[in-house]
Amino acid sequence: MLVGVRPYTVREYARLQGVPGWFEFNIPDTDAYRMIGNGVAVPIGRWVASEIKRYFKK
Repeated sequence: MLVGVRPYTVREYARLQGVPGWFEFNIPDTDAYRMIGNGVAVPIGRWVASEIKRYFKK
């Protein structure tokens, strides 16, 4: 018997994007999936912000 692959949960997608574990999604799952998919990964956002900050300190 072949078993299909289960879809990721909202929390699993959030972890992949670097969203802190304490963050709560108080919206329907469909909206949460959309919000995560349209967002910028937290580590990338931090890196971009630090580079902008570094640029303006020169």
